[in-house]
Amino acid sequence: MSLLVETIKLKNGIFYNLDYHNKRFNRSRFELFRIKKEIDLIDILQTTNYPTSGLFKTRIIYDEKIVKIEFEEYQIKHIEKLKMVVNNNITYPYKFLNRQAFDTIKKNLSKNEEAIIVKNGFITDTTFSNLAFYDGQNWFTPKTYLLNGTKRQFYIDKKLLLESTITLHDLRKFLKVSLINTMLDIAEIEISTKNILLSKQNSV
Repeated sequence: MSLLVETIKLKNGIFYNLDYHNKRFNRSRFELFRIKKEIDLIDILQTTNYPTSGLFKTRIIYDEKIVKIEFEEYQIKHIEKLKMVVNNNITYPYKFLNRQAFDTIKKNLSKNEEAIIVKNGFITDTTFSNLAFYDGQNWFTPKTYLLNGTKRQFYIDKKLLLESTITLHDLRKFLKVSLINTMLDIAEIEISTKNILLSKQNSV
């Protein structure tokens, strides 16, 4: 079975959203490997020589056990446009290290473009984030996600993000879209829905 990865935001020596990462990490180990004994990531990370200044992406690579922990300096991607890409076969229920399906999609994108993946007519995620759509009053996120991100779940629990079924035809209801993941809060990458393009390819 492929290795998995848990990605955690580290800013100026503080790890963010650790409770949510802990839950997903241990749930994945139980569901995939039937391991009941949990590992506390909080304790594990405190024993590492982690950076105490700057913004970093922490990558915990694991299967039944932790294989490696990495710290990678992080910069927000500059994205100007989003392109709808249809892929009815894509699945990503766990945060696997193998991202070949996403890499294939990205090969057809320009430098400052990102894909919105459409599956069976429903909007899901981008190749690296969940999505939040703003209608002028509230933020909505697709129920038809590929991977339930920790930041997505955090916002839902805080009632800052509402789950909804979103199709291509629903886009006209929204003014803008934000890309959210462990490293990105709502509005850090924000794009007008006018800058969402339909891919010339029907599928990937």
